[in-house]
Amino acid sequence: MMRNRLFSFAAVLLGLAFFSGCATRHEPLRTVDFVDIERFMGRWYVIAHTPTAFDRNAYNAVEEYRLRDDGRIATTFSFNAGGFEGRERVFNPVATVRDPRTNARWDMQFLWPFQADFNVIYLDGMYQTTVIGHPNRRFAWIMRREPFIEPTEYADLILMLQTRGFDVSLMRLVPHG
Repeated sequence: MMRNRLFSFAAVLLGLAFFSGCATRHEPLRTVDFVDIERFMGRWYVIAHTPTAFDRNAYNAVEEYRLRDDGRIATTFSFNAGGFEGRERVFNPVATVRDPRTNARWDMQFLWPFQADFNVIYLDGMYQTTVIGHPNRRFAWIMRREPFIEPTEYADLILMLQTRGFDVSLMRLVPHG
């Protein structure tokens, strides 16, 4: 059973890697100018996301980041599958800052040797709201320090994603209870 899960996980990651090269060509995805890594660490609630094969029915989705002694970032992504009382799923990828000048481009490694691009494309000055985008514009995550967002702020972030070439019709609000 575990072997089948690992095989499925690897197959999805290979698919993501393949499709990242097949996306419509855009100018490079612009990130924020600078991320204070230590300030970025901690708990972020996933407010909305482009679902993947692993989290398409996620409830109570949370990302937590912790700076490791080696400078990499330990990540815990957890959620309830299929409902508020669903089975808890936990993933522990490790991130490496790819652009130390801005700290806004990371490589997120879920399973060796596969890595996914993780780009901070929006971050408010108080470090309360962030938007993460994949360079191929297929995947995006809106996250906050609290499990809710004002409708006008959400609408503004969706519009920002749309103007940057993301298909916002694929976005899903993540229920938090």
